[in-house]
Amino acid sequence: MAHKLPEPFRYATATSITTGPDGAVSVRYHRTDVATLYPDGSVTLRTGGWRTVTTKRRMNQALVYFGIPAIIYQHRHDWYVAANGADVEFEEGMRIRVNGQGLEAAA
Repeated sequence: MAHKLPEPFRYATATSITTGPDGAVSVRYHRTDVATLYPDGSVTLRTGGWRTVTTKRRMNQALVYFGIPAIIYQHRHDWYVAANGADVEFEEGMRIRVNGQGLEAAA
């Protein structure tokens, strides 16, 4: 019997959620941890080289699941992360943190 994923991953295929020994929680899509939440509240975002609609969807679902008020969107082929009125261009492996002051991003 297949393991049922929690909301917002209803009907998601090729997706799993794991917790590492350091307490980090990862959402994996196929072979890529597309979003990893660390105990300090920061999140690392990765596409694994697959900038597809479904990869972006899994990343956004992970942000909702983690309770992170941010969204990844695409405009004219470029990807962005938006939170608290700030938009930052997406970079592979970037680490973000959303706090009361805005969006902190580091590549």
